[in-house]
Amino acid sequence: MSTTKSIFTVLPLAALVAAEAWANDPVNFVKRSWDDVGKRVVEKDTSITDYFTLNGTASKDDYTLDRDIPYVVKKSFGRYKVVVPKNAVVNLIICDGATLEGGIDIDEGATLNIFAQSDGDNMGKIVAQRLGPSAGIKVPESASLFIHGGNIDAKGGDYSFLNEGSGPGIGGMRKESGGSVTIYAGKVSATGGKDAAGIGNGEQWRKATNGGSLTVYGGTVTARGGGYGAGIGGGQDASGSKVVIYGGTVKAYGGTDAAGIGSGEEYVAGTIDGGSLTVYGGYVYAEGKDWGAGIGGGQDAKGAKVEIYGGTVEAKAGEKAAKENGSAIGSAAGEGYYGSLYIDGNMIVKAGQSAASVSQFPFETRVPACRWRPFARIEPDAGKALKKSAVAGGVMIQDGRLEATQSVGRHADRWFDLQGRKLNGKPTEKGKYLHNGRVEVIR
Repeated sequence: MSTTKSIFTVLPLAALVAAEAWANDPVNFVKRSWDDVGKRVVEKDTSITDYFTLNGTASKDDYTLDRDIPYVVKKSFGRYKVVVPKNAVVNLIICDGATLEGGIDIDEGATLNIFAQSDGDNMGKIVAQRLGPSAGIKVPESASLFIHGGNIDAKGGDYSFLNEGSGPGIGGMRKESGGSVTIYAGKVSATGGKDAAGIGNGEQWRKATNGGSLTVYGGTVTARGGGYGAGIGGGQDASGSKVVIYGGTVKAYGGTDAAGIGSGEEYVAGTIDGGSLTVYGGYVYAEGKDWGAGIGGGQDAKGAKVEIYGGTVEAKAGEKAAKENGSAIGSAAGEGYYGSLYIDGNMIVKAGQSAASVSQFPFETRVPACRWRPFARIEPDAGKALKKSAVAGGVMIQDGRLEATQSVGRHADRWFDLQGRKLNGKPTEKGKYLHNGRVEVIR
């Protein structure tokens, strides 16, 4: 059924030109979730007929997504700002070949779910950028953003020349903490304005704030801090985020004196920290700049709480920190500022002055190597003895040996990660896995 009549009674003229109602034309999209047992992203093809179509451009106007049905961009839609109102839950579908342009504000308590139709080069795109001091996609402390797919390019605005601060690519504004960001798939690029994080929050000026939380299950994420902001985490003088990575590819580059993943540069030594980072899988690259750690604290800031259970993690300190043997993971501020670092017994550590000159370190010196070297690579080692045996689904890992505890023929084509956890089918992420009692590498 058509809702056109009601639209004309409630929308202003500018919105009528740019929006159109559809009722029976099916739109397909992909909804994603995380399978905690199979340790993989699950895709569900979904089709709807009850939705509202957005089209047209009006660059100086705002547009509020205040309907109870999903919104669909089929071709192009542009506004200065698209608003998700307070406490609302909005589903936004970007069709293949379509583009939404304009900043996005998710108000307090609100949730925005972004969906796409495919993973290819033609997947729908969002270009979120603001001229003012706001975030490209504003996600304040009590708000949530879920990205199920799409090509997202978010850039924070910059009014620092008016002493009004800047916004992150995605996250909280100046002097406020960031909210919750979850990424299942897609291509996400986030660049902070001056002194703001790529994903996290803006410059804080001695406010007790942090970059919120970021959970990545898949996709490709690239985050760059502006000015003195971290790539992922805090803007200048702000603590880092709570970051958890299960899969995908995550690359984070800090701004001046800021960490790749962690905090921005600090005004008063020791009052902020790098937040936390937990990695279960995927590939993570974090690069600090100047005095910033790869993962942990910006200049004069404390390090982060870091736990690495799987995946591959590469961390590089900034050039100034590197000259003083500054931390790949920790803080260039030195003893008492490093934070904490746990590395699973099934991982190996290679560290050195650069990616081209690394040495493997024994178990008892792995943590100091990451703190006292400017570059570190942490990755699984299938042959390394585990401190604990793991038994799962007919495969036992015992002192570095793989043993079948049940008939392999009875359990053909069973896959496990290196911690012995059963996967739901052949993995798609690159790495080493257990397959029918032996190690196989997915390239």
